[in-house]
Amino acid sequence: MSIDLNDLRSNQEKIAQHIVLDDNFNNPPSRIAGSDIAFINGRGVCACVIVQLPDLQVVETSIIINEITFPYITEYLAFREANSVISAYKQLKEQPDILLVNAHGFAHPRFCGAASHIGVLLNTATIGVASNNLCGIYRQEPLETGDAVMCTHLGKTVGYIFKSKKKCRPIFVSPGNKVSMLSAISIVKLCMGTHKMPEPIYLAHIEANKVRQEELTASL
Repeated sequence: MSIDLNDLRSNQEKIAQHIVLDDNFNNPPSRIAGSDIAFINGRGVCACVIVQLPDLQVVETSIIINEITFPYITEYLAFREANSVISAYKQLKEQPDILLVNAHGFAHPRFCGAASHIGVLLNTATIGVASNNLCGIYRQEPLETGDAVMCTHLGKTVGYIFKSKKKCRPIFVSPGNKVSMLSAISIVKLCMGTHKMPEPIYLAHIEANKVRQEELTASL
């Protein structure tokens, strides 16, 4: 498979021009979705789970399985996962106020991580939540549970490093599209349950891996 990274970078730069970093969603939000993908034999199992605030009870779950042809390349995750997330999102009967994506948003070398990419293509509000840093610079890691420290890239504030749980490494939160910096971290805090990742993403992870295991068992 021949991949032209220059072409992909150009694509990201064009999408970045359409990112909105102001709140443009039902405020206060009441339904938050999360997405995650599990992989099996060249296919992706993508789950999208909607929870309601403030009790984080599941409202709806969508699952899709499709072929994944693009390899994992740092900074280009959208080209591997965006189609799956968009398909699972569009399969939902109810449209959530905001979608949390297990990826970076504005905190990306070209300010266009997968969460932003997906948000622009769906024309909806998204927030990126990732386990590892991609490009953000911060003065120090937050020490206390619930604390967040701003991250910058090329002189711009791009998101936060957030201490979500006491005994876990911090996570990285950044607006994807149609969400402000302050709202991005505030909404993620509202979505925290008993796990390191926000509950909508955690539940999507569980659902995607459950289907993955079912597919593996059926193939034996």
